Amino acid sequence: MKRGKRRESAGLEPNIGERHLRAVQRLSRAWEVSQTITAGVSLYGQRVVGAIESGYLSDARIELVNRQIAAAREIATCRLAMGVLWPIIEAVGLKGQTLKAWSLIEGIDEEPAAGFLRAALDVLVAWQVSLVDRRESRIRSAKVV
Repeated sequence: MKRGKRRESAGLEPNIGERHLRAVQRLSRAWEVSQTITAGVSLYGQRVVGAIESGYLSDARIELVNRQIAAAREIATCRLAMGVLWPIIEAVGLKGQTLKAWSLIEGIDEEPAAGFLRAALDVLVAWQVSLVDRRESRIRSAKVV
């Protein structure tokens, strides 16, 4: 962070900026939703009192399940789009591992690891922008029809 502040004071863009932070936060929300036990099965083990509702899910519960499916799909497509850059995003951005720890595990120096992280974050930002553009394009084409 100190290096980023120095770069900013010199009129340069920090290695990791606000757009990178927002991209990781958005991905992190999808990650958290996709990693939880689905609302469709989370009632197992609870004591049932009264009549058993067999085969019925409320609209709210179905919405929760669909939200989890969408989040898992977002993570899967992001992972595919990131390719070899995914491991550093997963470790540092989603699981909270430090860059130093990640670089030690991978057997590379911290300085190149920081560049690798920056490249991964740039790809993440570009992927999310393309995702939004595709959604807006679908909305515009649906309105035209």
